[in-house]
Amino acid sequence: MAPMRDIPVKLRPLFLVFALASTLFVVYGSLVPFVLRPHSFAEALALFSDIRYLQLGASSRADLLANAIIYIPVSLFWMAVLAPDGRFRFKRAQVIVALAAMVALSVLVEFIQVYVAPRTVSKNDIISESVGIITGALVWAFWGSWLSQGIQRLLLKGRISCDSLLLFFALAVLGYSLLPFDFFISAGEIKQAIQQRGMPLLGTFSSSDSFGVSVREVLIGCLEFSIATALGFVTYHTNIAKRFARGQIVLLAFLLFAFTEVLQFFEYSGNSTLTSALVKTGGVYVGLHLAGLLTHQTFLDCLRIYRDRFPFVWPAYMALALFIKGWSLMPAFDLPAIAHIMSEMSFIPFYYHYFTTEMAAFKSALLQVALISPLTLFWWSIDKTAIANHLLIPTQQWKRLPKRMWLGALLALGVEVGGLLWASLRPDLTNILIIAMAIPFIYGFLELMYRSVYRLDSKVFQFTGRTLTRETSSTHEDPYHFANNSVISGWRAYIPNFSQASLGRISFAMVAWGAAGIYCINYPISPVLLCLFGLAYVAVLQRSPMMALVVIPAGIPLLDWYPMSGRFFLTELDFIILLTLGSQYLAGHYDVNIVRKNRPLWLLVIITSLVYVVSVVHALWGHTLWDNNATTSFYSPVNAVRLSKAWMWFVLLLPVIAFFFKHNQKSFLRFTQGMLLGLAGLLLAVIAERYLFTGLFDFETVMHRVRGSFATMHTGGGHIDIFLITTIPFLLYPFITRAGYRMRLLALCVLLVALYGVFVTYSRGPYLVASLVGCVMLASYMLAVRKHVSVRWVAGISVLVFSLAASWVAIPFVFDSFLTQRLSIATQDKDTRVNQWARVANLVNGSAMSYAFGNGPGTLPRSIMLDNINTDIPNAMHDLITNEDNTFLALSAGRSLFTNQYVSVEQGKRYEYHFRYRSPEARALLRFSLCEKWIDDSFRCQETATELPPSNGWKSATYSVLIDAFPAVPLRDSAVSMRPKTLGISVAGQTRMLLDDLELLDMSGRSLLKNGNFSAGNDFWFITSDNHLDWHAKNLIVNIYHDQGIAGLLSFAAFIAFSLWVLLKQLLNHNRHAVIMLGALSGYLGVGMVASAFEVPQLALLLYLLLAVIHTLPLMPSASKEA
Repeated sequence: MAPMRDIPVKLRPLFLVFALASTLFVVYGSLVPFVLRPHSFAEALALFSDIRYLQLGASSRADLLANAIIYIPVSLFWMAVLAPDGRFRFKRAQVIVALAAMVALSVLVEFIQVYVAPRTVSKNDIISESVGIITGALVWAFWGSWLSQGIQRLLLKGRISCDSLLLFFALAVLGYSLLPFDFFISAGEIKQAIQQRGMPLLGTFSSSDSFGVSVREVLIGCLEFSIATALGFVTYHTNIAKRFARGQIVLLAFLLFAFTEVLQFFEYSGNSTLTSALVKTGGVYVGLHLAGLLTHQTFLDCLRIYRDRFPFVWPAYMALALFIKGWSLMPAFDLPAIAHIMSEMSFIPFYYHYFTTEMAAFKSALLQVALISPLTLFWWSIDKTAIANHLLIPTQQWKRLPKRMWLGALLALGVEVGGLLWASLRPDLTNILIIAMAIPFIYGFLELMYRSVYRLDSKVFQFTGRTLTRETSSTHEDPYHFANNSVISGWRAYIPNFSQASLGRISFAMVAWGAAGIYCINYPISPVLLCLFGLAYVAVLQRSPMMALVVIPAGIPLLDWYPMSGRFFLTELDFIILLTLGSQYLAGHYDVNIVRKNRPLWLLVIITSLVYVVSVVHALWGHTLWDNNATTSFYSPVNAVRLSKAWMWFVLLLPVIAFFFKHNQKSFLRFTQGMLLGLAGLLLAVIAERYLFTGLFDFETVMHRVRGSFATMHTGGGHIDIFLITTIPFLLYPFITRAGYRMRLLALCVLLVALYGVFVTYSRGPYLVASLVGCVMLASYMLAVRKHVSVRWVAGISVLVFSLAASWVAIPFVFDSFLTQRLSIATQDKDTRVNQWARVANLVNGSAMSYAFGNGPGTLPRSIMLDNINTDIPNAMHDLITNEDNTFLALSAGRSLFTNQYVSVEQGKRYEYHFRYRSPEARALLRFSLCEKWIDDSFRCQETATELPPSNGWKSATYSVLIDAFPAVPLRDSAVSMRPKTLGISVAGQTRMLLDDLELLDMSGRSLLKNGNFSAGNDFWFITSDNHLDWHAKNLIVNIYHDQGIAGLLSFAAFIAFSLWVLLKQLLNHNRHAVIMLGALSGYLGVGMVASAFEVPQLALLLYLLLAVIHTLPLMPSASKEA
């Protein structure tokens, strides 16, 4: 910074004010909470003369550093009073006297603390305070001149250089990141930290081991992202941006943030996470891009938008603030509790901050600043836009601050008092003071950044430097640019582009990516790998947006790892869809107008959405919405939200699919590739399952119906049947287009494997529907190509298809298999099916609301469970219960239900079960079942049944088991030895027992179970059941009637009828793609008559994707070469 000797600004009075204020704050903060001890002066002097040097651990190191830090500004400002220009020598007498006086002040404050309870006086405090005093003096000695010149420039022009602003900003961010500076100081402490925490950067964003991320942690993450965004915004306007490319700056930022996280690892209170570094790096990246877009005029336009729209989001802003403050949804008005709180309440500022840690107090104050920031930004935007419109003189904006400080204080007072009356929360009047003081601080910071970045002087309000202009680019957004890879080349093609995105699109993308990020960082299995995979997927979408049409259909059978993760409410497929929505909407790859112009489709979407909303609200009405089992139990009414997300994804993806099918002729090819990729993955899982458990071509010895990769079949069902019959028609794509013979040969081979997969499901419905689908596709193909083929060709192909269909149907009657046995008892099973349909239909209770809108999506297991309560054998229940911060598993006996986890045990070795239990009612029979299991069917098992005596308190138990149930199998030992094994837990008897701290220990004492104490909810655990009729309606129509009533049936029938009409028009228009879509839709509906397709969101989404493609297919022939 250049010298400014020609600027006659007197800084000593200003420094004197800051010196007095910091000194008073230190004295006041050192004497809080002002609880006096009755000591005489002689007693106090004796106690003070006997103070000792304490041997403090790492946990108390933060308090010592806090004592040093609070004295640094005291010393710095008093040195500034003595030498405002920053030029002094330590030999000056006044400097020595000032340092001695400050040390004497610290000693005096420590002496007065003898009278104050519960303050502790020690030599450690005096030493640390003296270190802080010397540090402050050294800072002013070395950098005082530079600081003085910067303050002069700020006072004269109202701004400083962006390089100086960046330096101050970066130092503040670094200081915040490393607070409270309680670093380890010995190799033993570092070794212990590595043993407890693992290696640096491998933690999660959540610092706790509990299930999920708190709202406070999410807000802290958002605050860090915002601060990093401001840091990137300022960096763009410095000389650094001239010397380095943006990618280099982002990489440098990541390395610095990662280094900071590593430093945090060596702090006692630190939490070293790669997620935090990535979040901050993302903020810098966004800030750099925003700075390149926001010219001065554009920035003012954004302020006008914020000013105009903030009043509309005021209710949501207040609701969020009250939720963060701890307000409950319903008022408590607990008068005894209010009276008790008032009787113990203290009105002393910063009283409650003394009784917590330094970091907790600092973050609490920072939270108050964050809560008032949107309102302060609103006030600042009013002033800036008024100044820009020449309705306000720049100097008058500061005169409005006192009134706004009073308004903020009154608002904070209302929140604190309201919290006391509404939710019996203890008010802290310190928050009122913090918010009142934060308003001018935030306002001044915004003004400083504004004037420094855009080089505005406070006096003349005009640009004094070069005008910042947006980089030359076309304002027209080309809808075809996603298909042209030459538009953006190199590594930039893999990075999201914010340059042409509106505020709404950016906000939507941030919400979608934020939700995906929360899911990712809380994922129980390798969250870092999942986050890296998500980042790679987003990068691929930037380069090839239509990959979404491949990944999402392929993910339906493949991206659900519930048996491994224990998560079913939100699956890995939902994670991918969130990333897809954020990327596509940010890039503008959606077109709502295409959907709106299709009036019948638009009307059906609106009606079906209303049906879903009403049925979900009806399912949730009157129930506790959130508890331990809300997202971990299939009996929870919140399961209605889980089942309805398929429709929500359809509504959000429909404009994206419409955009692609309108602008790119390869859209249907990509969708077909996605369907076939999912089919290929499923078939590989089927082959692996057959190889491990039965042998590939053994159709008689072992009765095992394959599940493949469908984790949703942990309670049975026909989900694999529906997907197989729905996707097989897509294998005909090479035969109806001009694909090469290699593609057709490959498709034929996959078709044979797919038919093998259908056969080994041993399901009668899909087996017969497959032949019907072939006939339907033949008829539709004849209709599509009726003007292009001869009658002889039609007759020949018809004979071929009917011959193949007849041969397919005849296979079970020619070769004996389990399918032959199942077909022979079809008549007897018909009564069971019909009775199940009638039972499910009768579960809709007698209210008009239920008849109209059903019991709610996904509530069938709950309805059957409630219906079985009064029977001889009710449903077994496995629930999570939390009591006094301890989460455990509650098990009750009944119909078959197991809680399972995959384990690795070996034949011939001994293991131990160790657990704690409570069984207050009667003796309980606890069963541990070690079984060979793919998803739900058990093969060889070793059961350990332990009869436990009644106990009102927690008791520990240990049982030993020798594994002898898995001997080698001749000729198949290599396959059998690789079978996955699970530990299943169940209870028998007329009792309910509680289970906690479950371990399966090997001989070395290592536990083979994860989350055996259930502190992370149901992570790594999954349930299975052998009573499939307790979970499935076995009919699509009956299922919809139970879930959504008559309104749901009518909307579904209308949607299907309209889709069939659209397909008929496509066929009459010679669109051969419609042949495949009609075959897929027919297969889905056909199998749906004997299986419940809408009981899991993945299969509901499969149907909705088919409907989306049907209604976005272009009305044109598709005989062009696409493959």
